Amino acid sequence: MEIPEMFRSAEHHKRGFVNGLRTVAQSDEINAAILLAASYSQSPGLFDQELRAAQGEALRRICEKYKAQLGSLVKSEREDIAVLRGIRDLARNGLPPTRTRVIDGIWVAQFNPVRGLRPSRGASRPVVSIYEHEPWETLKLHFDMDRVQSERIWEGKLGEGELGDRFTSLFLNMFPFADCHGVLVPDRGKHYRQELSKDLHAWAWSVVRLVGARIPSFGMGYNSLGAYASVDHLHWQTFIDPAGLPVTDARWLHNGGDLPYPLPCTKFVDERGSWGWIQDRHNADRPYNLIYTPAGVFCFARGFQGSYTHAGWTSGFAWYECGGGMIAFRGPDYDALTPAMILCEYANMSIA
Repeated sequence: MEIPEMFRSAEHHKRGFVNGLRTVAQSDEINAAILLAASYSQSPGLFDQELRAAQGEALRRICEKYKAQLGSLVKSEREDIAVLRGIRDLARNGLPPTRTRVIDGIWVAQFNPVRGLRPSRGASRPVVSIYEHEPWETLKLHFDMDRVQSERIWEGKLGEGELGDRFTSLFLNMFPFADCHGVLVPDRGKHYRQELSKDLHAWAWSVVRLVGARIPSFGMGYNSLGAYASVDHLHWQTFIDPAGLPVTDARWLHNGGDLPYPLPCTKFVDERGSWGWIQDRHNADRPYNLIYTPAGVFCFARGFQGSYTHAGWTSGFAWYECGGGMIAFRGPDYDALTPAMILCEYANMSIA
């Protein structure tokens, strides 16, 4: 099977994201203004002068369309109106770009105020089981909804060998915190819940192997329910990270180094071993996070969201934070973040 153009190289991949953003800029819906603003704040390098102008015009146009709702302060208002209001306010002095710095020579911190406007959905409530699914009909968001199809930038068959026959959709991430940050959904019309099966885990790893052979910095993150998954419709978050997340650094024991990682982490380079680890978590009904890379799958055992109190500078640790990337939504929190604060958070969530 020939690999789709979208995944043939990093340049092809970035071009697909830019084309998707250009299409979104033609929409008059609130999600378009949010997605364009968040994408520009995270990855301004994707925006040429024309796309930057289209982003600004879309925000102006959509704010005008919803002027009455933006001027109202009703507690029961729609989530997207509240987010749009926040973006409008941030944009008055120019949308702030995401700032990043390295802490203690290893941890990556970012100040991402636009992502701080994101509705928390399922990531905010305490969870006591990875099988705690609410009825499909009551989900506020899933990837088969008509209103999110404008955010879909590619669809087709993707995978390696016999696993390459699975129909797959790639969406723009509404609140990105990584370059080329997408949402990959297999068989979106079948409405799989956020609960891994052996076949779908094998498929995910086949995608990373296939794409990683052409884009070595490509990866995919996965959150189980109870590990800060915000949408209960099976998906992985895709990203490109040329520098590599801190968890991939050679200093750690799981990579052959001398230092133990501060969060329980097991790395697998074979599908059977990683599935055995996942199956053990399923059998014990315990949450987990995964990061798939061409070099292997990093598996993180952790406590349930809500079983511990996370620090005020974070909205909770999901796959990205498990991998060593920290996100702060307020400038003072970003400036004050220290290695001790990060290690303390890892210790709190390590009750696996």
